[in-house]
Amino acid sequence: MKRYSAILFDLDGTLLPYDDMHGFLQTYFSLLYTKGPEFGYEEEVFHQAFSEGMRAMRFNDGAETNQKRFWDAFTAFTGRDNSREIEARLAEYYTGPEYRRLKALTGENPLVGEVMAAARQVTDRIVIATNPVYPLCALTERMHWVGLSENDVDYVSCYENSHFCKPTREYYDEMFAAVGADPSRGIMIGNDLREDIGALKTGAELFIVDSWLLDRGEDVNQYLHGDTRAMIDYILRP
Repeated sequence: MKRYSAILFDLDGTLLPYDDMHGFLQTYFSLLYTKGPEFGYEEEVFHQAFSEGMRAMRFNDGAETNQKRFWDAFTAFTGRDNSREIEARLAEYYTGPEYRRLKALTGENPLVGEVMAAARQVTDRIVIATNPVYPLCALTERMHWVGLSENDVDYVSCYENSHFCKPTREYYDEMFAAVGADPSRGIMIGNDLREDIGALKTGAELFIVDSWLLDRGEDVNQYLHGDTRAMIDYILRP
């Protein structure tokens, strides 16, 4: 079998199934914005401030973490610096029952254990390479929904430890560097061609899992693709 320096897995729609990713995000953000009045903001102001923060992360030039970019933009928009209070309270939300109820909008992945076992046969470094616009606590909670923990992987990209976002090459360079891996001997496995294609610029392979493909109109037939079983078979090929 081929050995990989690292395997990067997207989380949402790759390991954690969604029949309607857009519906999940709409529900998630709608619920999040209702938290605004708890911090003295009207919902619409809280919404706009979050949008400014998300935009700042997506265009991060690498000088600061995504976390700092987000809260600097949020504070600049609102004119109030209560980011530490908000961040602490949101951490409670992400680890509490209200956020956990969103699991009902996701599906089961009976192959996730087999995926991890197969990956461990061909690499010593497994990365959850989701777009790092969320805090670690939100991501590890979603990992739990599909039966994974931080101990199952070697690195999780999140807004605290990342300085770029998908689909930039810099994001993928940072992910491989974080685990000391040569990108030219690595592979990115995701379900969103537009976001995951940046891995190819590093020299890594790309496999698109189409079981829960995020279809943006691109032709995935130009790239390695298949369902979860096909992905397992590919990484274990002789």
